[in-house]
Amino acid sequence: METIYYMYTKQRKEFGRHPNFSDEAPGILFEILPEREVKLDLIERNPCVANVQVVPEMSEHEVNTEKVVFKNTGQFHKEGGWPKDIDPTEVEHTLRYRKKVEKDEDYLHAIAKLGGQTEELVKQNNAVDIYEEYFEGHPDLESSEKPYANTLLVFRDPSPIKRAITHFSCLGHTAHGGIAAPNLSMRTYNTQ
Repeated sequence: METIYYMYTKQRKEFGRHPNFSDEAPGILFEILPEREVKLDLIERNPCVANVQVVPEMSEHEVNTEKVVFKNTGQFHKEGGWPKDIDPTEVEHTLRYRKKVEKDEDYLHAIAKLGGQTEELVKQNNAVDIYEEYFEGHPDLESSEKPYANTLLVFRDPSPIKRAITHFSCLGHTAHGGIAAPNLSMRTYNTQ
């Protein structure tokens, strides 16, 4: 690639005179006196403090949180989640246990709370007609073309730990092509 530049030369005598600095007594070169008419329109503020900053104020905050340990567990439910001492195949045992639980004060409060929440959700569902035809009279949106997809770009993660792209930002087409910024994040939490 060819470098474009222009070089010029001057002799020292063409630079101009050598500056000669000397000490002088202080003096007033120009003075602007206040105008009385303008001063009457102004209100004096005492004390007056004004802070002026061109850049926006920003702050930083760090928090150290406790490490959270997760554990995956499972339970097989063939017939409800009965306690160990109750045999779910025995009708008498299950009826006796149900009556005991239904008499418990916490059970009554839980049922009352769930009943209120359920009633609210049912009212919301009744407000929306889920069986209404929203696109009645419109032609079918199905296309005769088969759907297809092309791979235009493949992102490779340089890290040995595999990370997923969780957010992707791009700046359209510029003179040098597009600019892309993928945000990579760990797939699992706290594995290190």
